[in-house]
Amino acid sequence: MAKGVANKAKKCRVILDTSVLLMVYEGVDVIEEIENSLGIKCEFLIPSAVISELVRLRKQKTGWRGKAAAVTLQYIEGRASELKLPPNMNYRTADDVIVDIAKNFRDKFIYATVDKELKQRLRGLNVPILTWWFGRRKFTIVA
Repeated sequence: MAKGVANKAKKCRVILDTSVLLMVYEGVDVIEEIENSLGIKCEFLIPSAVISELVRLRKQKTGWRGKAAAVTLQYIEGRASELKLPPNMNYRTADDVIVDIAKNFRDKFIYATVDKELKQRLRGLNVPILTWWFGRRKFTIVA
């Protein structure tokens, strides 16, 4: 089933959100695990709003999120491309950016997230959603 979704997208292009990227801090090689789960090499894209969110989180001096963001920013270097948005586009959150991409580009991308609220918003758009199955420690399509 997962291969069919990747093929349906013609070219496997995966949008990564903050929640899925922070899994790197927990020892999950997100990019490798996604490609293993889909059985295909993919292009990984990170919206500029997600990168900005990670940079902001990295500045936190307490808690795990600051450390996780620093590790994640280092991890994505050279492995994923920044998806730049027009400068006149203003969004409240990185999730809003991802939802807007999904509205405009539908199944041209696979959307990777472990954020419950974002998954719900994306489900309403009938786009392929890739999420981490914690019990089995692997990614799966939940669209």
